[in-house]
Amino acid sequence: MGVALGVAVFAISGGDGSSREPAASAASETTDPSQDTSTASSSSDTTESGLREFAVDTIPVGDSPFIPVHADGAIWVPNRGDGTISRIDTTTRQVTDTIPVGTSPVTPVHADGAIWVPNLTDGTITRIELG
Repeated sequence: MGVALGVAVFAISGGDGSSREPAASAASETTDPSQDTSTASSSSDTTESGLREFAVDTIPVGDSPFIPVHADGAIWVPNRGDGTISRIDTTTRQVTDTIPVGTSPVTPVHADGAIWVPNLTDGTITRIELG
């Protein structure tokens, strides 16, 4: 039996400006080529090598963005280099808030109607109440 693998692409970058560029997805792979039942696509949204193209948004946030979390219709990105967290609206793909937190924030958690941001260097956690 074949096992298919795929990759979704979402880009976040620190710095100025934003861009929208095509990116190729990872090709599907199977563990047993003789069991591969996939077929090639001749759609106009594939490259010559058969990889499908996707639009990729690059959204500028703070300095040294870290692993984000999705909550309350937004992506929350801790910015380790400047001690902030950026809120990206998933509909508009724009940063709507940049909130100061502690030193070196890491991956936040969504729980009990709030975003909880651990601050690695200063040993604190910042609670951001939602809605």
